Amino acid sequence: AVPCAEPHEGEVYATFDLPEGDYPGGTAIVDQAEAECDERLSAVAPDAYADPSVGLFYLAPLEASWPDDREVVCIAISMSGTTRGSILD
Repeated sequence: AVPCAEPHEGEVYATFDLPEGDYPGGTAIVDQAEAECDERLSAVAPDAYADPSVGLFYLAPLEASWPDDREVVCIAISMSGTTRGSILD
């Protein structure tokens, strides 16, 4: 992690936990992570959401860490490489 003033390629903009219960499988996790991260980016930074130079990436839990880790981390990435300042501005 680095401050936005330093060169970086991505910025965490949201985190959330997947629902409790049995491990839902890789496909279900991908579907939930993509949908929720997409929705949160459009709510937090609509201009960045519409900007084709901003991509979406996320970190999601693996079966081996379930149920102790159900957290998804949503990251906006600069498709044009390293940047300074907030990608979401």
